[in-house]
Amino acid sequence: MRLTILEDDETLSYTLKRYYSDKGYTVSTYSLLEDALKSSIQDDFYLIDVSLPDG
Repeated sequence: MRLTILEDDETLSYTLKRYYSDKGYTVSTYSLLEDALKSSIQDDFYLIDVSLPDG
């Protein structure tokens, strides 16, 4: 399963990526909404920080 994480806090993003990767997910991380929107990947789940600096 594929998971996208949008989080501008690098420590939290790294922690979440490691956790979900260890659970078997293929994880993509982005710190900016603009970068995530440029990606053409269709993932199964999204974790989104509701207070991103650009979104």
